[in-house]
Amino acid sequence: MPPVKTPEERGPAAWWAYSTRDRIDMSVEQVVALLPTTTDTSTLRKAEGDSRNMSRRLLRELGDLYRREYRARGRSDYQEPPGHERKRTETPDLGDLVRAISDLVTEMRLARERDQDAAAAMVGAAEALLSARQRVEAGESTEPAAPVGSGR
Repeated sequence: MPPVKTPEERGPAAWWAYSTRDRIDMSVEQVVALLPTTTDTSTLRKAEGDSRNMSRRLLRELGDLYRREYRARGRSDYQEPPGHERKRTETPDLGDLVRAISDLVTEMRLARERDQDAAAAMVGAAEALLSARQRVEAGESTEPAAPVGSGR
């Protein structure tokens, strides 16, 4: 039989999963049969052997399963998995979220208008250059055309 890995070799999540299952005398096959999502026995064995192979989903599902199993067996020595105390990020106030989205939409509209103004200016400049080139090719004066009604 191969030597059992130490907790340091396994990592905290893998050691927790292995030792928690071992304390309530469940087989890998029994655990896999009770998990809510389909998991292979080889996946659980790998996860118990090395924390790097432990997905958050599997760790959460094992925590829920082992907690129930410990209670069902009348045991009070259940320990939560490592990292269970991490809290989810707090949901921002809905009003703050709506204001932030509104501000973002306003910024996007202004940026679009600035881009449209810049594009119109570029088109105007390109048209003026094209007109000047056409006048040069036609041998006309390169002076800009006088505005209509200027008397020139």
